[in-house]
Amino acid sequence: MSKIKDIEIAKENSLRDFEAARPLYQKLVDEIIFALEQYLDADGVEYSEIVGRVKTLDSFADKIDRKLYSSPMSDTVDLAGVRVVCLFEQDLERVAGIVASNMSIIESEDKSEMLGDSLMGYQGRHLSVTLGKGFQGPRYSQLGDLSCEIQIRTVLQDAWSKISHKLVYKNEASVPRPLRRSLNNVSSLMEIAQSVFDNVKSEQLEYLEDLQDAVQRDDGVLGQPVDHHTLKLYSEERFPGVPVSEAWQDVLINDLDSSRYKTIKDINAVVERAEKAVQEFASDRPEIFRYSTDFLTKSLGLLDEDFRRRHMFSASTVARLEQLHEKYKVETKISKQAS
Repeated sequence: MSKIKDIEIAKENSLRDFEAARPLYQKLVDEIIFALEQYLDADGVEYSEIVGRVKTLDSFADKIDRKLYSSPMSDTVDLAGVRVVCLFEQDLERVAGIVASNMSIIESEDKSEMLGDSLMGYQGRHLSVTLGKGFQGPRYSQLGDLSCEIQIRTVLQDAWSKISHKLVYKNEASVPRPLRRSLNNVSSLMEIAQSVFDNVKSEQLEYLEDLQDAVQRDDGVLGQPVDHHTLKLYSEERFPGVPVSEAWQDVLINDLDSSRYKTIKDINAVVERAEKAVQEFASDRPEIFRYSTDFLTKSLGLLDEDFRRRHMFSASTVARLEQLHEKYKVETKISKQAS
C-alpha cells in the first residue's frame, strides 16, 4: 500500500511540476524547430514538414499510469517532441547526423531494428536530445537541462504511424489474428513503395549527371529531348538571371505537340523567330513576364496556333499575340522540325 501511495504522490508532484514547466518545454520545441529548419535548408535536405508539440497533462498522467514511473519527469523522454518528416529513406541518416552534430544526444533508437523479421510496424528513428553547447546565452539559459524527443521518419512511415495509432494496436502481438494478415500486407506495400520512391530519386540523380555530361560532350542542350530538366537548363542559358517557373514549365510541356517539338532545338527555333515580337510584348506588359517560362510560352503562342489554343492564355494575351503576329508577319504554321 505504501508503494502505491508513493507512486500517487510522485504522480501528483510530477503533474504539478510539469504544468509549471510546460511554457519552457514549448519554448524548447520552438527553438529546435527553428534550428532544424535552418540546418536542413543549409544542407539541402528535402523534407515534407517539421512539427512539434508539448505533451498534454492528460497524456502525461496516462503515461505515468501505464509505465508506473517512480520519477516521471526524468523518466519521460517525450515531454517535448519534434517530428521531422522526410521524403526519402536516405535522408533519415543525414538528418540524424545533422542533429548529432548540433545537439547533445542522450539516447538514439532505430525503430526498424526492433521489428526483427516482422514486416509490420513503424520504422523511424527517435533521438532524445538536449540543446548542447552550441546554444549559449540568456535565450537558452532555462532550456539547457530540458530534453526533447526528435522523431525522424519518411512521409510513408508517418502515414503508417498515424493510421496504426488510430487503430490502437501498438505491436503485432496485440493485433487480432483475422486482421494481422491485412495489416502485414499494407506494411509490406508501404515498404515497397518507399523503396520505389528511393530508387526513382537515385535514378533521377544519375540522369542529371548523365545530362550534364551529354550537354558538355555534344552540342549543348539544344540536341537534348524536351523534358523538365532539359527545358530548365535551356531557360537558364537563354534567359540568364531570369527565374524559371517549374510549375508553369511543366504545364508548357504538357501543352506541346510532342511530335513537333522533339528536342530543345525545336523550341529554340520558335524563340528566335518570335524574339522581336515577344520583346515588344515584354516591354509593354513586364508584369506578365516575371519568369523565363513566360517568354517561352508567349513565343510558342505567337507562332503556334495549336499551342495557343491549348495553353491557358488570358483573352487579352491571345489578342495581343494576334496583333503582334500580324505586325511582324511571322508565320503562324510551324513546320515539323528535324531532330
